[in-house]
Amino acid sequence: MLEKQAPEGDDWLHEIKFDGYRMLARIEDGRARLVTRNDQDWTARFPELAEAFASFGRPGTVFDGEIVRLKQDGISSFAALQEALSNEDTGDLVYYAFDLLFLDGVDLRGSALEKRKQLLAGALANAPASVRVSEHRVGGGKAFFTQACTLKLEGIVSKRRSSLYSGTRNPDWLKVKCLNTEEFVIIGYTEPQRSRVGFGALLVGYYTPSGELKYAGKVGTGILP
Repeated sequence: MLEKQAPEGDDWLHEIKFDGYRMLARIEDGRARLVTRNDQDWTARFPELAEAFASFGRPGTVFDGEIVRLKQDGISSFAALQEALSNEDTGDLVYYAFDLLFLDGVDLRGSALEKRKQLLAGALANAPASVRVSEHRVGGGKAFFTQACTLKLEGIVSKRRSSLYSGTRNPDWLKVKCLNTEEFVIIGYTEPQRSRVGFGALLVGYYTPSGELKYAGKVGTGILP
């Protein structure tokens, strides 16, 4: 659920909201699979991360986390991640694990988040550098959120320490986003649909550090006929 303010009190823990692809990492029979929450297999897109999980992961273990590409300042960038996928240059991607669903075949989804976090840290004790724990802070939500926005992060995720794992939106897991902005270049538009006239959505792009123009996506214009 999306909120405007972080909850206060020690009943909550807070962690950075990364700007990447949320992905489950499943360890099975010495192999690792990276799948979306809709069970789409994306392992082939992230071969290095799959190999990293297979190198240390225990069978019957499932992690929940975010795949990101970090800029030089250590902040995740979705545009940089898209560029890496487009160029099939995924060797420097990082998986930040923030939850543990299964460990050695034992279902942990009915355990409190705080316990799952403790087990997660142990499960990643011998992980390679490309697989990391998403660190968290207990309490102090307002100050943590302010610091995240000062650092120009996307925002934070606040979770109730006693919460169980549901995998769906619920009031125990709250997203609090900073109002950061990004500049894009208009590179085209789509044809109008239904009763619209003129054009539909704008196509936008961005320049990479090397000066190459990359497609970013399409956005609504808010322009009425």
